[in-house]
Amino acid sequence: METRALMPTLGRRMLRPLASLHEEMDKLFNNWLAAADFEPFDALDGFMPRIDTTEGEKALEVTAELPGVEQADVEIELTKTALLIKGQKKLELEEKGENYVRKERRYGAFFREVPLPWEVDVAKTSAEATFANGVLKVKVPRPEAVRHATRKVAIKP
Repeated sequence: METRALMPTLGRRMLRPLASLHEEMDKLFNNWLAAADFEPFDALDGFMPRIDTTEGEKALEVTAELPGVEQADVEIELTKTALLIKGQKKLELEEKGENYVRKERRYGAFFREVPLPWEVDVAKTSAEATFANGVLKVKVPRPEAVRHATRKVAIKP
């Protein structure tokens, strides 16, 4: 008499509804996340600028979007291992009696820390910053020692 294992077939049938539910939940969350334009989680309670970081051969360039922020309200600091961008987006006009249907613009203090891919001598490093049309650009030069600190490695057969 031949015996057959019922558990694998029975187990698949029992779990099929759960697998379908799992797939539907994945679709639901993926669609929701794709439709939402999420900012960093720190921004949920206030303004958090978005940044782009580009590492070139001679410098690290950080570009930050700061719409509605005045240059006087931005502070940049360079530490041994990071670039710090802090500031505040001020609410200029407070409207009393307005009934908002939706309010998405954010105001308040912000802080972004951009880790440097190398250590810098703060006293000897001269970072450059420009601010125009609500866009901040900061260039942190790559130290000379790091620039030339590469060497080819031979590949053995």
